[in-house]
Amino acid sequence: MRNPMIMFLIIIIAFSPALLVYSLPEGRTRVFVGAWSYTIPEKGGSFNPLVWHNLFGMSFYMDLIYETLAWYYAHNDTLEPRLAESWELKGDEFIVHLRRDVVWHNGEPFTAKDVVCTFYLYKLLGLRVWEYLDYVKALDPHTVVFKIKKWTSFLPRLILRHQGYRLGANYILPYSVFGNFSDEVIRRLAYGEPLDDLRTAFFNYRPDVPYIGTGPFMWTGEVTESELWLKKFEKHRDADKIGFDWIRIIRGETADITPFMLAKEIDYATHGFPPATLKQLGEIGYKFLRLPRLFGPALYFNLKMYPFNLTEFRKAIAYAINREENCLVTVGPGGVPEKYLVGFPGSQVGRWLSEETLAKLEKYEYNPEKAMKILEGLGFKRGPDGVLVAPDGTRMEFELITIFFADRVPAAENIAKQLEKIGIKVKVKVLNDWSAYMYALNTGNFEMWLGWYGDQMQYHPLFSYELIFLSFNYPSGLGPGISFDLVQDTKTLGRVNVTELLEKAATGTPEEQSEAINKPALVFNELLPGIPLFEYLGYNPYLDGVRVTGWLPEDDPLYENAVYADNPVVMMIAKGILKPT
Repeated sequence: MRNPMIMFLIIIIAFSPALLVYSLPEGRTRVFVGAWSYTIPEKGGSFNPLVWHNLFGMSFYMDLIYETLAWYYAHNDTLEPRLAESWELKGDEFIVHLRRDVVWHNGEPFTAKDVVCTFYLYKLLGLRVWEYLDYVKALDPHTVVFKIKKWTSFLPRLILRHQGYRLGANYILPYSVFGNFSDEVIRRLAYGEPLDDLRTAFFNYRPDVPYIGTGPFMWTGEVTESELWLKKFEKHRDADKIGFDWIRIIRGETADITPFMLAKEIDYATHGFPPATLKQLGEIGYKFLRLPRLFGPALYFNLKMYPFNLTEFRKAIAYAINREENCLVTVGPGGVPEKYLVGFPGSQVGRWLSEETLAKLEKYEYNPEKAMKILEGLGFKRGPDGVLVAPDGTRMEFELITIFFADRVPAAENIAKQLEKIGIKVKVKVLNDWSAYMYALNTGNFEMWLGWYGDQMQYHPLFSYELIFLSFNYPSGLGPGISFDLVQDTKTLGRVNVTELLEKAATGTPEEQSEAINKPALVFNELLPGIPLFEYLGYNPYLDGVRVTGWLPEDDPLYENAVYADNPVVMMIAKGILKPT
């Protein structure tokens, strides 16, 4: 039976023609309409793009405000110049030549000083690119030299496009706003002074000026609880190619924007719509892009707490959760249950892991009986009310924190339902604020936490492991995170140092990296610092011919780019491929 609420909305729309045409503010034409759940300044949204609590979160629409040195194309593993004009490798120096026709939205010229500033902010945040660099300096106003400490085949990509998922860093930022921090980083490094307090200050820094980028669209200050607007930056070098004068972003999660979708007021959305809604959208004219997402939800534990500090207890939970069911009730055809629990998406497993490694992996196929045997072996027994009780009398009752996203809450509720069958009682706590959600993890103020695994910014497992073992684990200056000890004793590899394993997986040739990545996969599979559930598949509705035309064919190689990194739709807007009808 169809969802009654959706049918009600369809009936309303069908008999209300006025709803089918969005009335633009006076003088505003050539508008592209998207959707995102941003955080307004009054609710804590910051204009600092390198922190979790920035207003736009990790939205790909930020790529229209800020720019990177290059764009990445997944289908042929190439980089296209953006703020960089060209680059070259000379001995132990990677030299980037900058464009000379770039200005910031405030009218100031873009120079090498801005790039140096940005990379020393990355140094402050401890981003991986600095594992391979000695220093960054401006050779002249349009040339930046990156002195290489050690080489890895993906260093050019780290420098030019992706810093990995840690804090979502991607953009070149203006010295005029952030120079006081970068100058202090450089000074302290010169004198060997610590950065910890400065890092904390940066996390808390809320610029008193709005986003100032070099991108094709600029911040207008028009932001409310319901929508925000970006205006085309007429001094952008590609302004004449870009067809849209305005970007309108409707605010909200899936339930909030569904009525706008059904009224055809949104041109493109990446929200996790349930199968019934997707069917309705297809019936009224939306088409769908199947874009890689390279990540999915994962269950994490506070490993300082008993009994989550017991590997066997975590394994019992893994056996007790039917990942196929969890995927089905959450996103239906929009996901693929994880077959191998190795810490990075299953779509990439065949590319990186050997047959020998695959044979060693524990599958954790759904088996509640096996889960109960493990728990009984640990001394747990069911109490009179069916709840498990530990040998010391502790009842197995926990709180699971999740964010309010429409594709996270059902996953959390399903976990609670499944664990109740083996006597583990879970109460789901839904947080409506991203900052509070991340604060709970970072400070270790949680018992169970539904986060994510994988890294939509990259096509390399290293960055998924960095997310779990570094970003979610003892995050710099923030707290203990999941509290996973990076030095561990394992059955498969003996005593290991996870940091050293990641280091080896990040250096040498691609073949050497592929061989090295097998070891952290084995460690993750054996020790289970988290339980990946399923990998998202992008099933993004787009509207052709109402406000927007020029969509590339759905088999175009550009659509091999991930949804949230080098998003094809944003790239098509910036290139002038998409145009107003």
